[in-house]
Amino acid sequence: MKSIRLLLIISFILFCGDFTTAQIREKLVLANEKIPAEKIYIHTDSETYFQGDTLWFKIYLTDSRSGQLIPKPENIYIKLTDGSGVSVLQSVLVATNGQAAGNFSIPDDVKPGNYLVQAYTNYLLNFGADGCFYRQISISKLTENGMVTTEVNRTSNMVARVDFMPEGGVLLENATNLVAFKAVSKLGYGVNASGKVKDGKGNIVATFTTDYKGMGLFFLTPEAGKTYYATVDGFPSFRYQFQPEKGAVKVQLINHTTHEIILNIAGSDESVSGKTLYIACMNRGEILFYQSFVMDGINKVMKFESSSLKTGINQLVLFDENLKPLSERLLFSGTDGINNILVQTQKPVYGKRENVILKIADEKWVDEKDFSSLSVAVLHEAVIPKSGFSKNILSNMLIDSELNGYLEPTADLFADDEISSEAKLRLVMLTHGNDNYFWNKAPLANTTPKYGQEAGLQINGVAKSRLTGEKLSNGEITLAIRKDNEVAFLTQPTDSAGNFSFAGLLFTDTATVHVQAKNESGGLNTEIELAPVFKPAPDPGPRNDLLKEWSVKPEKLAEIKYSISNENKKHQPKVIVRRYQQNEKQSDGHFRLYESPDFVLEVGDFESSYDNVLDFMVGK
Repeated sequence: MKSIRLLLIISFILFCGDFTTAQIREKLVLANEKIPAEKIYIHTDSETYFQGDTLWFKIYLTDSRSGQLIPKPENIYIKLTDGSGVSVLQSVLVATNGQAAGNFSIPDDVKPGNYLVQAYTNYLLNFGADGCFYRQISISKLTENGMVTTEVNRTSNMVARVDFMPEGGVLLENATNLVAFKAVSKLGYGVNASGKVKDGKGNIVATFTTDYKGMGLFFLTPEAGKTYYATVDGFPSFRYQFQPEKGAVKVQLINHTTHEIILNIAGSDESVSGKTLYIACMNRGEILFYQSFVMDGINKVMKFESSSLKTGINQLVLFDENLKPLSERLLFSGTDGINNILVQTQKPVYGKRENVILKIADEKWVDEKDFSSLSVAVLHEAVIPKSGFSKNILSNMLIDSELNGYLEPTADLFADDEISSEAKLRLVMLTHGNDNYFWNKAPLANTTPKYGQEAGLQINGVAKSRLTGEKLSNGEITLAIRKDNEVAFLTQPTDSAGNFSFAGLLFTDTATVHVQAKNESGGLNTEIELAPVFKPAPDPGPRNDLLKEWSVKPEKLAEIKYSISNENKKHQPKVIVRRYQQNEKQSDGHFRLYESPDFVLEVGDFESSYDNVLDFMVGK
């Protein structure tokens, strides 16, 4: 009987433990898991353009968690804005199987400067401006001598602000803290800086200097009862006061290898000993794992397998016994699962107008049944900045779309050059945590999204009486879509306020759309006010301020374009211009609005092969 009683007691304890664990997980999920997001990447054929150029692009729309292309059709809104936030060009495309392609014809009279390409879906409006895709491009003006117009801000390399960010978001008293910092110009670009940390008596306790794009690291061990402040060399007015905390606790990353993660849960004093805490790891709004533990001193070392992380940015969060967040640390997990594309040509040098054959191979999956839809841009080397393009699909999906606010070019984060890729990513993780982490502000998973996924154009409007101006209650709206000799009709009634809506209109080609309203008795003396088809974009905020500074000065490219333009002019057909007198009669039998032309273009035998007069005039 005793053995049976003992078995019952053990079973009861295990059951209670499982129940408690389930409750904890439920509370963690309700308070921290977020709705899934979409991610957009736009591959443009360049980041440097001139007036009159064509900006070609391809869009990729993926699920934020799986990274897979979204199979259902969905609208993508794309616009080009200037430094004042004014939209210069805009378009709506339907992505099929997560892909869409298009182009913008840059006007000849657009003002030279930096511009922002912004793209979003209706669903991404749930995440505000930080859910959008952004890419900065520059548009230049080619002058008659082949030079370009540029503006340079002379204060662009001067320190305007320095921010200090202790690891885990907390600066502990009586503990060694890793502190990250970033020095930026008044436009937000990282700049080189150095400085010192002093105590209240003016003694230097630490020095710091930037390692990469204005970012750097140093260690600081504040003693209880003392004050500390930072100064920046060459910036005499700057003084930053540190605020060490008593009785606090935070998460520290000790080591991260391909096999394991070693963490230290550090406290400032013995008051944290004996407390029950929780450590959780999250990725893109999902909880990957969590563990409860009891502090048996002021430090608690913990180990986890690196395989428990997902590729990209992972978030380590420390909670108290009531599951209130105390500290967080961003951690980047490597890109071992990324598939590389190999591109080869049949030879390194080609002549003018010689065919180039590209061989594109997949590094891992080379089976014939596998299929990829790629986008390729062929550019002159002068188009490519020395530091490379600002972003690529890898850096955008893993870095740009995961961190809020402006990020300097991220493509080189994965290259080992001035410092290692690992060191660069470490700096970015330490300087862009807390409020800058995209998922911290995303809607919770237990909320209903305000904006849903949309596919096709939506034509909304209000019908009114032309005579009285009153809204057309219970009227009939007819939508006619015409393409060549084919016409399709759609009808629907208006509501009591005269409103109507035709949703999900998919167009595969250019078509003419007519909208007509009838009143309840069939009369046509009506008028219609249509709502804009293009969805208003979220305000990019401070990103527009960064467009005031030129990031690229394409003098070499301008020189090349100028020489090509002159070369083309040499081969344009000669145009013989003959001016007619006003009293001269035309006798070719054609009807004309005017009695005589101002000029006549005489076409020779060679030029007769042109398809139309426009091609003939430009010499194509």
